[in-house]
Formats: sequence, structure tokens, C-alpha cells
Amino acid sequence: MHPLPAHVLGLSDSAFLGFGVLAFLVTLSVQYGLYHLLLRRPLLTHDVARRRAAIGRWLKVVLLWQALVVAVSASYVVVLASMHTHGSAWAVPAIGAAFGTALPLQIAVFAILRAGRNP
Repeated sequence: MHPLPAHVLGLSDSAFLGFGVLAFLVTLSVQYGLYHLLLRRPLLTHDVARRRAAIGRWLKVVLLWQALVVAVSASYVVVLASMHTHGSAWAVPAIGAAFGTALPLQIAVFAILRAGRNP
């Protein structure tokens, strides 16, 4: 008996690629949303204390989000790898989630660095 329903085991490579794109877009949206809601405006101020507090809050929330994404992705990989799924497209959703969380971090890091140069 498999832990996943039989229809999941029969997904095509295109379906896995589609789920990978969906995972990428969802994680990218959440990560960018966290930056936009928690960090963007405070970085535009000239108040260094407000910037530091915002960066601290943002880091805590982002680390929690990252831990959640890694845990879900790792669980997904462990479950599907244990089923000896054919091909390699089954790994695309986990890879998409990882890249979706990584790309918006670049925006945030550059914004933090830019704010640090403009006191």
C-alpha cells in the first residue's frame, strides 16, 4: 500500500512541471509579499532604529517561512523518492519551491544594502 493515492503515482512529466511552476509562483509571491509588507516602507525612512526593527521582524518571519518551505519540500521528496517514481520530473515541484523563495531574497538584500548606504 502506497501513502499516496494511485492517481498521483501516474502523473505525467507535464503535470509535475506544471506543479513545479505553481510551487515556484506561490512561494515567490509569498516571499515577495513578506518583503513588500514588512520591509519596503521602513527601508525608505531615514530612521535607522525603525529600519533595524523592520529588518529583525522580516528576518524572523522569512526564516519561519523558509523552514516551512524546506520541511514541506523535503517531505515531498522523501515520500516520492521512496515510491521509486520513474523519471526525474517528480522533483520539479520541490525545486520550484526552493527557487521561488530564493529569488525575492535578492530583491530584499539589495534594498537593505541600498538603505544602509543612504543614511
